[in-house]
Order: sequence, then structure tokens, then C-alpha cells
Amino acid sequence: KDMGPYVELDEFRKDPVANPLETPSGKIEIYSERLAAMSEAWTFGTFRKKLAGDKLTALPEYVVTWEGPEEAKASKKYPFQVIGHHFKGRTHSSYGNVDWLLDAHPQTVWINTRDARAKGITNGDQVFVYNDRGTIRLQARVTDR
Repeated sequence: KDMGPYVELDEFRKDPVANPLETPSGKIEIYSERLAAMSEAWTFGTFRKKLAGDKLTALPEYVVTWEGPEEAKASKKYPFQVIGHHFKGRTHSSYGNVDWLLDAHPQTVWINTRDARAKGITNGDQVFVYNDRGTIRLQARVTDR
């Protein structure tokens, strides 16, 4: 049965007064009183050392964080940043050992053409991706995307 398009918060959008949201104001909140109050007492650095990006804000804002693009850009040891996406050949580690899924959807690491050229990497090369936590060997996919 064709149910048509789904509209998130449809009832609220049609009549926000009659259908308030479960927020203090009953509306979509950009500024959060709850987060503002929490930020006054919130502490960082209690269970681990305080890191850049440890910040609780009442308004959405860009906060430079550890292992983010700024750190990768300035790093001599790890000049690249890995951005993961949902991989269609498995669910987390489940089905990662199914041969026909491995054949249909081999795991690759994408690398920009300019970075690949500087490192002498060509499409299909086996490369190591690593940091202080671990290492994995993958096939390189050189792309401008």
C-alpha cells in the first residue's frame, strides 16, 4: 500500500499549539535551556585528560575537536584524516567473513588523486592505514571525489 511521503513532526507542523514537542518550550529548540544549565556544572578532565573540543554549549556551534580536520592538517605524523561511512558489505563486523559479500563489496580506502600521487600510490595498490591504535591493509581507490 502506498502511504505517500512521511513528514517528520507532521502533527506538530500542522498545529504546534495542540501538538507540542517534548521540550521545555514545546517547540523546536535551537537554544537549549537544559544544556545551558548542564554546562554550568559539567566538568571535563575528571576521568581522562581534558582534550580540545571538550565543551558543552547551549547553542549549536562548530567546536574544534581532537583528531579533527584541523589536527590532521597540522600533523606531521598523521597528515590524513579517515572519514568512515556505512559499508554496504557488512553490518559492523557481522558478515565480514562471508566470501560472496567480500567478492561483491571489497573494502577499500579512498584517497585523493593529489595525495596518492605524492605518496606514489596508484589505484588498486595495497596500502596500510594506521595510527597509534592499529593498522589495517586495504586496497587503494584513487579518486577525485
